[in-house]
Amino acid sequence: GRLDIVAALSKRAVDYYAALPPELRSAETDRNRALALVRYGAALRTQSKLDESQKALSDAVGVLGRLRKEGDQSEATAIGLGVGLVTEARVAGSSNRRPEERELVKQGVDVLKPLMAAPNPSIPLRRAYGLAMTYLGFSQANNNQEEAAVKTLEDAREAYRSIDNLKLDDLPAAVAYSEASGWQIAALQALGRFDRVREVGADAVRVTGQVLEKRPGNMSALRARALIADTLSTTEGFDLHLRKALALSEQGARDWEAIVALDPTNQIAWNNLVNARLGSGFWALGLGDIRRAQEEWRAALAVERHVKESGMIGVVLSLASGYLAMLEADSGNRQAAETAMAANRRFIELAVRGLPPDAFSRSYLPELLGNYGYPGTGSGYGAYALPYAAGDYETVRKEARASAPRLEQAKNVTPEQDLNRNRVLEAAYRTAAEASYRLKDYAAADLEIKRALETHRAIPMRTLAEERDASEQLMLAAMIAARLERYAEAQQIIEPVLKFHRGLYARGKDNEDLRQHVEFAQALYVSALAAPGQKAAQLTQAAFIMDNLPPAMRRLTSNTVWRDWIAEEQKTRH
Repeated sequence: GRLDIVAALSKRAVDYYAALPPELRSAETDRNRALALVRYGAALRTQSKLDESQKALSDAVGVLGRLRKEGDQSEATAIGLGVGLVTEARVAGSSNRRPEERELVKQGVDVLKPLMAAPNPSIPLRRAYGLAMTYLGFSQANNNQEEAAVKTLEDAREAYRSIDNLKLDDLPAAVAYSEASGWQIAALQALGRFDRVREVGADAVRVTGQVLEKRPGNMSALRARALIADTLSTTEGFDLHLRKALALSEQGARDWEAIVALDPTNQIAWNNLVNARLGSGFWALGLGDIRRAQEEWRAALAVERHVKESGMIGVVLSLASGYLAMLEADSGNRQAAETAMAANRRFIELAVRGLPPDAFSRSYLPELLGNYGYPGTGSGYGAYALPYAAGDYETVRKEARASAPRLEQAKNVTPEQDLNRNRVLEAAYRTAAEASYRLKDYAAADLEIKRALETHRAIPMRTLAEERDASEQLMLAAMIAARLERYAEAQQIIEPVLKFHRGLYARGKDNEDLRQHVEFAQALYVSALAAPGQKAAQLTQAAFIMDNLPPAMRRLTSNTVWRDWIAEEQKTRH
């Protein structure tokens, strides 16, 4: 975990070889200098010294590639080139240059893979191959290729396991095995395979625990344990076990804090600490602890003073500020929401800085980070926070209608990126439809929700969180149909949604997510709206649920609006 020492030693080696007189230089010294540059570039990348890292890595990869072309078939040169290319991919990833990242990591794997086919590959080769496959799997998972990522990361796990069969004679292999497991369970989670997530996660936690028993100060083991805790936290949260999710995210945050306390230059750890705080905020919000959620997201933003500017840190801090703006505005704290929004705009600029003008991410990231957040965020995120809270739906609709064309006109969209675009595009159409509904422009709302429904057909639903997000869209569609007096259609839409939420609500103590309770109340209201003069009992239950929320959660503007709608509809039943 001491990047400063790694960087200093690597730099001394680079300087040594650079200072050699011409008569002492050879292909071997060129290779050794390049290998030192790879180590130096890797340390600089983790410190977010991205320009310096890229310079060192470009030099190293150029030299090692030349040596290979000139006939150098040594394993050391191949390993150096493979790891150098993978580290260049990491630099590209930290700058949000995703297409370049994917190409570079594939090149790195292609260098190493043929060597792994030989009988009894060496331990350094297995270690390098495991590293390359781990990052390839990470990249695949980040580009909606989760099935491929699971297989790739299993190859990484097997490479590390094969070194000493996890007997802990080789601690770095055991730790790297656990880290690869951490990324694999993230891909499994996205596929909704929660049982397998828990199985792989428990195995990896056992291994990291054994390493930490043997070496309590092993920072790499802490990192692996933190990665695993972060993913398991999300799995439990998606499965409505919010107290367990919160405890896991707190554990992850403690581990990230331990790492940055030892080495404050570790920018990846700071980035992941923000992610852990984001998770803690969501689980606190779902438990109705509004103050705790605000504190977690403010703590996430406080990381800014410890980090170097990079596209990577711009993304996570944009999300933290966007979510905080949403919650502050919903709580009636206008000035705090404005402050959070100003930070959000600043961090978005950082996230896209340095991207080519025609890059997909230059169009996509500002919409995702500034207007919508990730699926399941709900209404009023980011730039929509203040107009939603103020009831200014004209502004909301105007902005959403401007957002959709920007996404539709994005350039250089790969099939994997098209899924990301569809997720955000659906949110734009849905936001416009909701604004039109609240403006009582039901004809426009109908057209817009149909665009949202059509876009959503291309989006897979594999987790409970994704099903809940889809149910919100369907509730809005049913409300619009009811207002247009298409009652049979509205009832057809809402019945499976109501059944879905009733089943979740019936889990009782096994469902700790009060946001889902609110969604059930909303579904009850929409069901009554679709059957004029009927279902008064459903409205009574909806009102009971809303009235029994914790006081701070009940006072959120978004919830008072729904409670008022329920009360208004109850009057029509008397």
